[in-house]
Amino acid sequence: MLAIKGPFWTLLLGLALVGCVQATPPSPTPTATPDLEATVEAIVAKAITTPSATPDAEATLAARVAATVAAIASQSPDPSATPTATMTSVPTATFVPTVTATPTPEPTATTAPPTHTPLPPDTPLPTKTPLPEPTNTPTATPTPSIAQIVDMVENSLVQIVTSSGSGSGFVFEKDLIVTNAHVVGRDATVEVLAHAGRASYTGEVIGVDEEFDLAVIRITGAALPILIFADSDQVEIGHEVIAIGFPLGDALGSSPTITRGIASSFRRDHDINYIQTDAAINPGNSGGPLLNDRGEVIGINTLKFVGDIGSPIEGIGLAISSNDVSENIGALKKGRFVRLPWQTYRSPDFDYTINYPPTWTVDDSFSDFVFIDGGDYASVTIQVFDLSESFWTHDELVEVLLEIAEEDAEDSRQTFKLTSSKEVRVPGGRKYQWVTYITGDSTGFCSEHFIDIIALHSDYPDEPYGYEVTASICEHSLDAYVSDRLDIVDSFKFP
Repeated sequence: MLAIKGPFWTLLLGLALVGCVQATPPSPTPTATPDLEATVEAIVAKAITTPSATPDAEATLAARVAATVAAIASQSPDPSATPTATMTSVPTATFVPTVTATPTPEPTATTAPPTHTPLPPDTPLPTKTPLPEPTNTPTATPTPSIAQIVDMVENSLVQIVTSSGSGSGFVFEKDLIVTNAHVVGRDATVEVLAHAGRASYTGEVIGVDEEFDLAVIRITGAALPILIFADSDQVEIGHEVIAIGFPLGDALGSSPTITRGIASSFRRDHDINYIQTDAAINPGNSGGPLLNDRGEVIGINTLKFVGDIGSPIEGIGLAISSNDVSENIGALKKGRFVRLPWQTYRSPDFDYTINYPPTWTVDDSFSDFVFIDGGDYASVTIQVFDLSESFWTHDELVEVLLEIAEEDAEDSRQTFKLTSSKEVRVPGGRKYQWVTYITGDSTGFCSEHFIDIIALHSDYPDEPYGYEVTASICEHSLDAYVSDRLDIVDSFKFP
């Protein structure tokens, strides 16, 4: 009788406990109280041990229990004397049908308990459903080789030539090219060379954001293929990347240069997210694409870290992330122009002024030699010459300074060539000499254009000093600092 061990024993114990509570008389006079638990246990033991002629043992046992309950009730005090002790909260009629209505059959040798019934052998467990057999259909596109990537993207790549230098760019929509703002500088139109220099188009600069260093150029009739932007958030450190562009301008010919590396790190500066790479990036790569191993654009090559003379830094280039480009390119297509305001430096000792971009810094540790630094070897210097013990005229001063420059070039085994020299007079009787000359090594890869403004103080010789304002520009420098340096020199104002 396994079924009795469950709710039926609970019922009997529950009734026994209720009976014990009701048997306590309210009167202080003690009366003989039957041992109810012993009575119940005796009846149940008799019911279990005595065979019954009735096959329905559970019904017989239930009847005996009902009789026992009635006998117990007949021995209880008058209910009217104890109105609070009732049995309505646990009626016996509620539980007896439950036991008889759902009999649990005796387990037999051929009947296993339901909880242990095994699943049919042909019904697999849900957690062990076999994976479908692989088919011959490829699940992923094979990664193209570098040669295949170059073949895919090279016709989308363009070289951009401006009045102050050149750089790289690529087509991202029909007739639209994206590049760096510092590549186009302040030009309204640029020359766009496509198909490795075999085709030339006039490009209109339709949007510039100097804060994000991005620009959009429109050309007409080129029908060049476009490159696709990938999600730069999916790039991980160690992923292979490819840089493509036109470093050193036409010094290496008209074909683009391809370099390979990895995504080395991620940087953020002035709200711009950069992908750092060790792929070789040089002047002229600016504006060109940084690609993933599928030939998709993950960034625009923009910056390269360099060290001071004697402490070179290699393998640290930065590309604006493709997601930052995508967020800003829509406004540039619609004609957004963002120009960063320039700042003005005034010499406290010599009273001249000069303007410079907000990203440049001024070092005036020495009042007679001020260094305005743009980074990446971009700089303008203002040197003041003390002429109190000399008898040089303005023209003699110009000749002396040029002789010094030529001697320095010879000492460095470089060439020296004077390209222009003109005198400019300003109100107040002042005059200055605008001089340009080139020095460079025999390879010609980094010949530098030096632009000098050589002038005497307007009250010379009562104020015996002169100025030399110099900007050096690498002939093949394709960064935006070319136009900046020209504008800085032009902004110099004599006292």
